[in-house]
Amino acid sequence: AYRSKNDELTVNGATLYRELNAAEELTEAAHGRAEEPEGRNRNLAEQNSFLLRNLGQAHERSVLWKQVPPCMIRQLTLQAIRGTWRSTNWIRTKME
Repeated sequence: AYRSKNDELTVNGATLYRELNAAEELTEAAHGRAEEPEGRNRNLAEQNSFLLRNLGQAHERSVLWKQVPPCMIRQLTLQAIRGTWRSTNWIRTKME
């Protein structure tokens, strides 16, 4: 099939070179695809941290509201309706 051993080595070398290039392209594509989920994972981790902070704040407010006497809840509800609502820090000072 080959005229000489040199021809056979030349053909095999060219084939190996093409296969090496194809493997490098596949590797680069795989790295590119791997970077996308990493970016998404970072984004999801940031969102998770944000939601956990919000959940913690909501829990804190929930605990605080359970300590507020019904008469004060009525007063705060009226203030909220009138637009004169104060922050939850105001509730804390009233409860202390």
